Amino acid sequence: MIRINAVSIAALLGILLWLCGCNSGAFSVGDDDDTGGVPPSDDDAADDDDAADDDDTGDDDTGDDDDTGPPTVVFTLRHAEKTEEEPDPGLTPEGQQRALALMERMHLEPLTAAYSTSFARTIETLQPTADDHGLALISDLDPQTEVAPHILANHLHETVIHCSHRYAMPDFFAGLGWEDGPEDLSHVGYGDIWIVTIQGGEVEVTMDHYGD
Repeated sequence: MIRINAVSIAALLGILLWLCGCNSGAFSVGDDDDTGGVPPSDDDAADDDDAADDDDTGDDDTGDDDDTGPPTVVFTLRHAEKTEEEPDPGLTPEGQQRALALMERMHLEPLTAAYSTSFARTIETLQPTADDHGLALISDLDPQTEVAPHILANHLHETVIHCSHRYAMPDFFAGLGWEDGPEDLSHVGYGDIWIVTIQGGEVEVTMDHYGD
């Protein structure tokens, strides 16, 4: 018969308690792992915020500023001397010579577009200048209502030329933003050029002359 005394019982109880303590510690470690790991520190969150701030500041410099580039310059003129032919007169020999004088006057200007009306006299006036710059004439827009908006929308910071008629010029100038432009140009002769310079919302107009 095996005898179990009080000392043996106490020793067994101690071993059992020790084993239970180890198991409970293992379980507590497992619980910590199940929480998803260590949460990010405040320093990590701050780094993320700094990176986001850096990205935001980079977008502020991409916007276009109309004041920073060269001005928009629009040379505007009446056609040269016309014949008496109807219904669509072209240029007289004097008008043809004036068209060549216009080409010489504009030769060094950095033209990027040439606009005329659909009539022969404006096309013949501007054609030598357009050819000299390798430009195709744009002649399918209404000179009173469509040309000015088209120039402002498509030729910002560029230099263009527009050959038109006295009756259409006041509306054209108003479309460019020249608020105090002339309302009556019936007195204008051949060879006059208006140079409209637009920059930063301001419009400045000067005049020049070409030919004899």
